[in-house]
Amino acid sequence: VYSLFTPLSSLYPNIPFIYVLLNLLMMCAFTVLLLRLLGIHPAAAAFSALTLLFAPQVLLDIAHSQINPVLSLTLLPVILYFAHLFMRQRLLLWFVVSVFMFTFQLLRGSAAVSIVTIVLLLIFTLINSIQRTKSNKILDLFLNSGFILVLLALGFVGAAYVLLPLSEFLRFADIVMSPLKIEPNDFLLFTYPTFNGEWAVGDNARVLYFGLLSLFLAGFLFLARRDPSTVLFGLVIIGLLIVGFVLPANLTTHGLPVVFGLLAGLGIHLLIQYQQRNKQRPSRWLDVYMLMFLGAVVAGCIFLFFNEPIFSRHILARIPLLTITRRHHFFHIVLLESAIAFVLIALAFLLVRLFLRSRMTPLTFIGGLLLLAISDFYRLNDHIQNTIQPTAVEMTPRMRQEMQNDPSFFRVFSSVDEPLKQFQSITGTTVSRLLIYHEFLEETGLNLPDSPWMHNPFFSKYARLISRAGEIVEQPIPVQNINPARVRFDRSVLDLLNVRYILCHSPIHDPLYPLLQSEGGLYLYKNLTALPRAFMVDSVYISPAGRATFDAMNEPAFDPRQVVFIEGMPPLDVSRADSNVVNIASYAPGLIQLQVQAQENAVLVLSEVYYPVGWTALIDQRPVTIYKANSLLRAVFVPQGRHSVEFRFLPKSFRNGVRISQLFSLLMVSGLGYGLYTFIKLKKRAEAKR
Repeated sequence: VYSLFTPLSSLYPNIPFIYVLLNLLMMCAFTVLLLRLLGIHPAAAAFSALTLLFAPQVLLDIAHSQINPVLSLTLLPVILYFAHLFMRQRLLLWFVVSVFMFTFQLLRGSAAVSIVTIVLLLIFTLINSIQRTKSNKILDLFLNSGFILVLLALGFVGAAYVLLPLSEFLRFADIVMSPLKIEPNDFLLFTYPTFNGEWAVGDNARVLYFGLLSLFLAGFLFLARRDPSTVLFGLVIIGLLIVGFVLPANLTTHGLPVVFGLLAGLGIHLLIQYQQRNKQRPSRWLDVYMLMFLGAVVAGCIFLFFNEPIFSRHILARIPLLTITRRHHFFHIVLLESAIAFVLIALAFLLVRLFLRSRMTPLTFIGGLLLLAISDFYRLNDHIQNTIQPTAVEMTPRMRQEMQNDPSFFRVFSSVDEPLKQFQSITGTTVSRLLIYHEFLEETGLNLPDSPWMHNPFFSKYARLISRAGEIVEQPIPVQNINPARVRFDRSVLDLLNVRYILCHSPIHDPLYPLLQSEGGLYLYKNLTALPRAFMVDSVYISPAGRATFDAMNEPAFDPRQVVFIEGMPPLDVSRADSNVVNIASYAPGLIQLQVQAQENAVLVLSEVYYPVGWTALIDQRPVTIYKANSLLRAVFVPQGRHSVEFRFLPKSFRNGVRISQLFSLLMVSGLGYGLYTFIKLKKRAEAKR
């Protein structure tokens, strides 16, 4: 779908922005349609749609290039709308569109948003059944539940060509979950969004702020309509909060803005209904609720104002080594937010009072609330934009040009926070890694951060961190005091992983790593001994699986140019040769083509992570076995002579998934055609009756 927009790149180069914007506008439109279908006032529905559009979590995801959750979120009201239409009208057309949209959401790849969608589908199913007449409640609940189960099943079937290989991959992968969970102090983030310091924490930023005004307006729903549907929404809120306590908080931070956005619109609608019934005598319990809410905000302001030491201890627990000046800075920001929260709720209180006493029209009332909500979100979103600017030192153009001029295949070992989008980094940021690679990085320590207060083990052998005059500074370690075993092992690992360049914050003194560039607090070194992406070895040792290979690689005699450790029996004997040649003919995702010249039987080692399913190797178009080499790489045995070698990736799970998804597509197209036919036929009948 995205590729359909690429022809527009000549008119507007930032196509991703246009695509995301169109999706967000679709989310707003279907939020309004959904709430109108539920009988909500049009202006109240528009309020909900715009609060979802400007939610801080949406901007934070976009700013961190985490587009999948945003694109998945935009389909949530679309799925709910068509599912609700089907549960009301029982038309095949709405069922097919619901299934297609849920499949589309699964393909967009945000598990958290898909789970929230399933939960809300179940809630809407129960609400639809509860609102039926008594004689039809049980039957309707049964039919709606069956519809949801079939919808979910067909959605997963439609996404089989992605989900089947993914489920296979998860057996061999390590998933890096966000460590951020909700803690008791985090409840203050609902009112004071920067209570924990910075908004952004790496690429796993989560925000619990979904709008104080949305929370305030949702309260009217729970006060004015104490029915089963309100109880169900209350249970969803409690459930999402509990999940945030025990699991990574992204399910909560993506789910609560949607729930409270919908409930805020429902709360405004109920206020409109209440005002129309009680124009002259508004109930005092509404005033009591609003005064209690305002009083809670005031109490929070007073507590913060007189308890800066408590806040300082809290912020130090979240952000160690924070200076006193920065602590004061964060405290003043939170104090300002508490004052803004007071003004926001006081103005909302005034608007509600004036509206209930018929001093303004519903449109003016909702317009005033919307202005308050958007100004609140705009202020916070502007604050997010200011705090997520890269604070780490960026790679200079000269350094980037130095590596771009290198025509060979290589990787980079970088301790810089900036993502190396144009280059392959051995420790790049990702949510998942193959388990054998993750364990290898854990053993070597190369994946550990390199910061002013903790050195990565690779760099720690060259300098130690000491405290001098109250500041942390680096002190170079004399060359004679550097552990030679660690130097030898690190060199072997970087060579094996095809690391040709090292990018770091601090200088290293090693003759095999000459300095190429030093600018802006960054150092770029070149590894003179790096092995190519594919190379030949003529000495083989058979090693059992597990720790034994890694221990053998720690031995002084290990040289990755001469020796390879494999798991399994070799199909042929190898012999020493003076020179074997490997040329890379083609290197693309899923297909690697090599031309080799072996003087004697040898082992071809490919510096890519071993993955036991999907990859096949062919020598002169004949399949051969891929062996695990040196704990994590791939290797094949090559007979003497000139050969073409190919590595292809096409897992059986993907082929099966494609067949299943194709059958699903045929079924959906047939259902869509028949559904359109019956919809038009029913519409013509209705017009004929009129």
